[in-house]
This record gives sequence, structure tokens and C-alpha cells, in this order.
Amino acid sequence: MQQELRKNILEAAFYVGLMALCLAVIVSTVGLPESLREPLGSSAVPRGISVLIAAFSAFLLGQTLRRIRKLRQAASASPESEAPAASGHPVLKTCVIIAAYAALLTWPVIPSVITTPLFLFILIMALSERTTKNICWAAGLAIVFGAGLHYLFKHYLFVNLP
Repeated sequence: MQQELRKNILEAAFYVGLMALCLAVIVSTVGLPESLREPLGSSAVPRGISVLIAAFSAFLLGQTLRRIRKLRQAASASPESEAPAASGHPVLKTCVIIAAYAALLTWPVIPSVITTPLFLFILIMALSERTTKNICWAAGLAIVFGAGLHYLFKHYLFVNLP
């Protein structure tokens, strides 16, 4: 159980570091020059991507902190009990899912408006517990963020997505 707790604390530290990196990217784009042709300027894409990464990191950090709290409560309730084994490596899962998403984006048959929510749903489900409540939340978040990203890129950033 202690090893599981240490792993979750390390994962939480990773998410906090990722959010700090996103904040650094946002701050570093303050000095970029304004664009005369594009309505949002040259700093819009790095800032937008950083905000999205920070938002997902915050979501995953919240889930990790809940797991840490449950593990600490279980450890204080019965010190002899052993927690179930972890289900795989989250970093490896994330890398495989991102590679599959990138491969799907290069395939012109499936549009990004379908692959992005699918990618987000699979990523959230791979990194969280599979309960009915989480499945509903994952589907809702995937659809809202996927549609929002598509709208943002298409109508504000004027980027034609595949």
C-alpha cells in the first residue's frame, strides 16, 4: 500500500509540474508581437494549448488526490490490508493513446471532429476508474472539449483541421 501511495504522490507532483510548465509557457508568450492579419495573434496557439494541458492536468490531479485520500484512509483504518495492484503504467498508456490519435489524424478518412472526442474519452477512461459515474463524466467532457476545440480551431484560429 505504501508503494501505491508513493506512486500516486509522484503522479500528483508530475501533474503540478506540468501545470507549472504550462504557466511558464503562458507567461513567456506575453512578449510576442501582435498580428496584423490574424485576430488572435501569434501567442494564441501556445496559450490555448497550454490552457488545455493545464485543465486536463488539473482534472487528473484531482483524481489522483482523491486516490491518495482513499489510500490514506484505508491505511489508517486497517494497516495490515493490502491495496489491489495498480493497473498498468499511466505514462505508457498515455503515450500509446497519443500515438494512436496522431496516426488517426493523419488518416484522412476520419475527421478530427470525431477523433478528438474519441481520443479524449479513451484517455480519460484509461487514466481513471471505470465506474458508471466516471464513464458519463468522461463522455460529457470528451464531447464538450472536442466540440470546443474544433470550434476554436475552425472559427477563431482559422486552422483547417483534418
